[in-house]
Amino acid sequence: MREADRWYRSLRWQLHRTLEEIFVAPTADERRRRVLVLLNPKSGSGDAREVFNMHVTPVLNEAEVPYDLYVTKHSNFAIEFMSTRCLDAWCCVVAVGGDGLFHEIVNGLLQRQDWAHVLPHLALGIIPCGSGNGLARSIAHCYNEPYFSKPVLGAALTVISGRSSPMDVVRVQLQNRSLYSFLSIGWGLISDVDIESERIRLLGYQRFTIWTLYRLVNLRTYNG
Repeated sequence: MREADRWYRSLRWQLHRTLEEIFVAPTADERRRRVLVLLNPKSGSGDAREVFNMHVTPVLNEAEVPYDLYVTKHSNFAIEFMSTRCLDAWCCVVAVGGDGLFHEIVNGLLQRQDWAHVLPHLALGIIPCGSGNGLARSIAHCYNEPYFSKPVLGAALTVISGRSSPMDVVRVQLQNRSLYSFLSIGWGLISDVDIESERIRLLGYQRFTIWTLYRLVNLRTYNG
């Protein structure tokens, strides 16, 4: 036990030193900057809030990372928040949800007039609580880390470690607006399955398989 405690205190000290470099703002008083957490309570099977409280909050508290939690109240809440709020108090935005919530965060940021000034000083992270979690899996693959064993814990540790990597964004120009994609762009069957399976999201990731089979039986055709 003494040896384990010694290792624990040593690793915690090293982590705290790293976090001080990450979460301290470059201001005269060196005040600590905070993490903005946006949580979608309806992500995945609807247990994002419970997952955050049980598995993510202890990690943030143990690492002494200050954060502000906002729970989304409706669709496009994150777009409105990220496009209109002053973000100077935060050095990182963490989405607790699925790829849809992260999509709103990215599009909200890029709707800002000052996006070119904000983005270089704002890291983005994700805690996978959605149905597909494609981005979280990509991040785990990028760092050669296991995903399926403990994806939430692994993502939380990645967030507090401060590691980051560049991310490509695709701009899609529609007739009356622009959209930004960070993962993939779907059309036709793929979009039908993704959007229409929302009505059975309580089934988690299995909703995609079930609705794919349903839509194949009731196949639509599109002109393109």
